[in-house]
Amino acid sequence: MKDTYAQYCTKYDDVSTLLEQVIQCRPDIRSYFNQGLDEIAKHRPEKPFTVDAFLKPLFRDHQIQLLLLDIIASTEKLHPDIQPLKEAQCSR
Repeated sequence: MKDTYAQYCTKYDDVSTLLEQVIQCRPDIRSYFNQGLDEIAKHRPEKPFTVDAFLKPLFRDHQIQLLLLDIIASTEKLHPDIQPLKEAQCSR
């Protein structure tokens, strides 16, 4: 999971730039995205949604997952907290 997430973060800026270029150059794709954004806005008028939201990394969830993995790896196997930590890691 760490490798996949690292690759995702590394390529995020490149993909974001490429998507912006495509949207600017291709009116049909821009229209498609705008239709999707309009549809989302109908269901969530209180939370504006942008194209960037399609790409935005979910840092918090992944950081918590990685932190839990590190804590589990550093915790003694017989420690009373090991089981709740493993359960928290599996529930994510």
